[in-house]
Amino acid sequence: NARPAADQIPWGISNTGADLVHSLTGNLGTHVRVGFIDTGVDCTQPDLSARVVGGFDFVNQSSNFCNFYQAFNSDGYHGTSVAGVIAASENGLGVVGMAPLADLYSYWVCDAQCLGARIVAAFDSAITQHVQVINLSLATCGSGTLTVDERSAVAAAQAAGIIVVAAAGNGECGSGDSLSAYARLPNVIAVTAMQADFTTVPGYQYGPQVSLAAPTNVITDSLGASLGFFNGTSAATPHVTGAVALLIAAGHTTS
Repeated sequence: NARPAADQIPWGISNTGADLVHSLTGNLGTHVRVGFIDTGVDCTQPDLSARVVGGFDFVNQSSNFCNFYQAFNSDGYHGTSVAGVIAASENGLGVVGMAPLADLYSYWVCDAQCLGARIVAAFDSAITQHVQVINLSLATCGSGTLTVDERSAVAAAQAAGIIVVAAAGNGECGSGDSLSAYARLPNVIAVTAMQADFTTVPGYQYGPQVSLAAPTNVITDSLGASLGFFNGTSAATPHVTGAVALLIAAGHTTS
């Protein structure tokens, strides 16, 4: 299980102990099915080309799960960076992710906005495709903003055995315990962010509804073959998703 010399180990991977799990136990999250509901993914990224195996483009209603948001000055990198934190391959070409042999399913729902109907459809597809854990690095403010269909979609996924991990938010929804709406739902793992010195990030969401804090401001995959820094609870959340994938691979099947 030796790692190629050129792979970078981001501080988030070492901070969570994922690199020790890889090297000491050989657990790389092999074939655990991980979905992420986001801005799509760039499958030309060498760290991810072998990892992304399914999903759907709900923006264009296309089965090409490698599509991603490419508008000028957009967050088109966002889903690619989420994928990199979860499962960047140990291939000597970039960074290593939390579960570098997981199977990724990209559900593109966000362009200029993240429409609820697309998110509902993504959860439905995740159930059909037997995804085991889903990453939601997106913010929807207000506990009452989710429709009945959106709430039902999350509950249906959980009933199917899917573990849902959601970003608590970066302050878009207010201060303190004003978590993003998905992170507030029952049995969802709500993730906030911590810095390398284990301190909180001013303005981010904290409070009793937060389940875990995980690393942010980490280097990971971006568009093409590039790397870049990824911030916010969006970056923290896939660390937890990847950790869940390692736990599933080790035989733990419930949250």
